[in-house]
Amino acid sequence: MRVWVAVGRTESGDDVGPYVWSYEPDEAEILRVMEADWPEEFEAFGDDGGISWDLGSAEVIV
Repeated sequence: MRVWVAVGRTESGDDVGPYVWSYEPDEAEILRVMEADWPEEFEAFGDDGGISWDLGSAEVIV
């Protein structure tokens, strides 16, 4: 089973995620999820919350 994982870091160096999907999310969806968990970052830094993030995929053996 393939999953997609997004991780990141805030401007202040806090870890963000991991967020896991069973499908490949688009950038808007990733940012919505991060904004729900980090509203203060999005209020301070705007559309991307000042969060540096990356999305990768992995095979999970169940």
